[in-house]
Amino acid sequence: MTGLFFSLVDPMELIILDERIRIHITGVYTIGFFSFWVLGMLSSGLTALLMTETH
Repeated sequence: MTGLFFSLVDPMELIILDERIRIHITGVYTIGFFSFWVLGMLSSGLTALLMTETH
């Protein structure tokens, strides 16, 4: 997901709350990687939780 996202979006063109991001490009990639990693963990955890409650 990280590779797909950053191949479509230029990290230096990201604007959050009307402000251009002023972080080094490596920092933007690191934040993006860990954000998608956390989203993957949350979705897997929710799947595991729902599977244990249905059986």
